[in-house]
Amino acid sequence: AIVLLVFLILRNLSHTFLVLLPLTYSLFCLAGLMGFWNFKLDFFNVIMFPILLGIGIDNGVHLFSRYKETQNIQNSLSTTGKAITASTLTTLCGFGALAFSESPGISGIGKMAVLGMSIVYISFSVLLPQIIVLYEKYALKVEGLKDPHE
Repeated sequence: AIVLLVFLILRNLSHTFLVLLPLTYSLFCLAGLMGFWNFKLDFFNVIMFPILLGIGIDNGVHLFSRYKETQNIQNSLSTTGKAITASTLTTLCGFGALAFSESPGISGIGKMAVLGMSIVYISFSVLLPQIIVLYEKYALKVEGLKDPHE
């Protein structure tokens, strides 16, 4: 359902996969770090997965949509990237406060939120721009499309 919705927004299958790749990477990293740090998934913190999916898709669609408008990833990062950073930081602060709760369940939500949102943010602010640059360099030439920088 998520892939279909992103496809309906972007109207291009390759663009859909470009946006979803950093999100998939983020979730695998989160699962790996949870295992590495022996962070157990429980009834409380499992709620963060759909929230992380939503935030990740939101970040990706906004950044990629701006890139499609400007055809310049640096410009997209300097404009929309600032908004994504501000949004992520405020959300991190809100959920991060839960990490200091005395309740283990609520504290687990906060810790999972901080870890997950940090990974999602780094993935979309570092990995997605690099994927876009590689897409510009290689895939556009294979598809026979004109390089937007020429």
